[in-house]
Amino acid sequence: MENGTTPNNTDYPFLDQDPKALVGYLLSSWVKWSSFVHSSQWDGLFMRAYRAYYSQSTSRNHTIGTLGDQDEFQSIQINHLRNLLTHIMSQVTQNRISFDAVTNSTDVNARNSAIVANAVLEQYIYAHGLEAQLKNCLEIGLLFGTSFLFTEWALDKKLAGVDGDGNPVYHGEPKLQALTPFDCFAEPFRDNWDTQNWVVVREQINKYDLAAMYPEAREEILTLPKISDLQRFMPFYTYDSHTVWVYKAYHKPTPALPNGRYTVFAQNDVVLMDQFQNPYGCLPVLCYRPAVKFGGIYGHSPLFDLMPIQDALNMVDSSMITIANNFSIPNMVASKRSNIDASLLSGGMRLLEIDPDPDFPGGGIPQPMKMPEISQSLVNYREMLTKDMETISGVNPVSRGNTSSLSSGTALAVATSASQVYNSTIENGYTRLVEGAAMQLINLCKNFMQTEEVLAISGQSRMFMVSSFTGDTLEPVQRIKITIGNPLAKNLAGRLEIANQLLGQGMIKPNEYLEVLQTGNINNVLDAATQDAAYILLENEELARGEEVIMSVLDSHQDHIQGHKALLLRPDIRKDSKIVGLVMEHISQHLDTMIKLSNENPMLLSLSANQPVQLPTPSAPGFGQTPPPGGVQPPPGAGPQGAPPPNPTSIANVEAPGGVQALAAKGEQEGQALQDQSDQAAQSGGQ
Repeated sequence: MENGTTPNNTDYPFLDQDPKALVGYLLSSWVKWSSFVHSSQWDGLFMRAYRAYYSQSTSRNHTIGTLGDQDEFQSIQINHLRNLLTHIMSQVTQNRISFDAVTNSTDVNARNSAIVANAVLEQYIYAHGLEAQLKNCLEIGLLFGTSFLFTEWALDKKLAGVDGDGNPVYHGEPKLQALTPFDCFAEPFRDNWDTQNWVVVREQINKYDLAAMYPEAREEILTLPKISDLQRFMPFYTYDSHTVWVYKAYHKPTPALPNGRYTVFAQNDVVLMDQFQNPYGCLPVLCYRPAVKFGGIYGHSPLFDLMPIQDALNMVDSSMITIANNFSIPNMVASKRSNIDASLLSGGMRLLEIDPDPDFPGGGIPQPMKMPEISQSLVNYREMLTKDMETISGVNPVSRGNTSSLSSGTALAVATSASQVYNSTIENGYTRLVEGAAMQLINLCKNFMQTEEVLAISGQSRMFMVSSFTGDTLEPVQRIKITIGNPLAKNLAGRLEIANQLLGQGMIKPNEYLEVLQTGNINNVLDAATQDAAYILLENEELARGEEVIMSVLDSHQDHIQGHKALLLRPDIRKDSKIVGLVMEHISQHLDTMIKLSNENPMLLSLSANQPVQLPTPSAPGFGQTPPPGGVQPPPGAGPQGAPPPNPTSIANVEAPGGVQALAAKGEQEGQALQDQSDQAAQSGGQ
């Protein structure tokens, strides 16, 4: 194979040099697959799922429907199904996604690239609104059991300037697009998406825009057939005569196609672009399935399990509303021989004269009929169906606002988190989808971003980082990780319970607790509570690599000593004398600083340990007060009980090179002087 060409091969059309042969094969395969989907009732399942999800099972216009020859029966859908699916989506997406880029090295440039990558993802996914496509992909997956996320570099999205002829030039930007099962086609009987070799996606586009993009095929494009088969239950697209399908086929690099293949085409075998080079180097399509259905490309959604129960619930509710509509106002019955006219039965305060009928119950006096009533067994059955839907979906009543069975905050929080754990498979699949999309976004920027882009990196600690980037900046990034977090902290009840526990143990302040109450955001509180521990772990990683770390006088010295002591429990560390020396030297710095601060600045030591500061009382001797009669006169400038008064030492002096040693020398001198004074006082008292 030379110059990106391959010999003709009709057994595998992707190897054929003739693009029309490949396009013809893909279009005919798409039609065959559509016929299979129809004959195997997949499209019928999708249609039922769509109507059930959007409350159209009993009425297409969201009203109380009517049935029967005389419209005597009423039909209604009280849509628990969509409510439960919405709760599942809220559980999965309620926390903002945070990214953690993994680089191929640990040097400063690689770390800077990781920070830039995280900021790039934040900017594109949140500031540019790509998060909406991720959520759409989740919703489509729960609706149809399968959805696809198309990631591409859209060249028509961002204007870079104009060329010499005045034509616009675009340098593009990343694009995400959620697709339904109707808009993506791949090897249909592979249930593992990673083993797919090729994929075809289709998009709607105005044929005049398409002709402007590919002017060499303008005449063929303008004669393309209109869209007529988007979805059989959305027929209004059949009236659009200007929108056509455009298809994009991608083959990933394989031994047979080392560079892959990329082909753009339309109906009628119109080839718009073909090259034996996949510009993305992979399949730019991700597949999301709430659960894999082995043996094929389509997955399984909890909605499929809920639809029969929703149908049964519709029947029960329709029966009850039919009874209420037809029989809630009783009819009157009277004997024909009573000579009562029906018009006399309306209104009140009337005198009715009748002819008694001894052969009729009650003598023929008009009385209400015994009408059909809604039975208690029907009400109980309806309640059972509702509970079954909650059980199967994994959404408990607490998540839906029904807290009658639970009273304590802990029980409410645990019950809510239990549904989060139950649906962890759905959430894990969504997390993998977001991780894959994030990595593809980074790769798109690596490969296609040639111009410098302005980047907003949030956080005061990152103010020194670059404010712009190019694709080369992201080259060290190899992988993107997403941390899911604790299920208990993903709902308001759980967050409030955590905040209550932390407040009761004195680990957070009242103003931080109020922040949780007002905003529901506990991340800032948890970050503050775990910041010291996280930094100790970071120092341990640096020490394990043989790097020196800098101690701060405001460190929690006791926690740092215990944390670094744990590093010495690793056998591999103990075998490296250099690292052991670094660790012991760092621990000694913390010990020396604790000793010196206890003599020189106990208030600063209390602050570093997050303990209440004990201020000296003004009534103590040595602060302008007369000592008790017969007492020992404290030395000039001494504090309470003869101790030297606090002598604040600046943080800069302590942290400066040799600061700890200077503190040590000064502490020894003042300690010796204090000892001499105490000895003299003792001798005077003895005499």
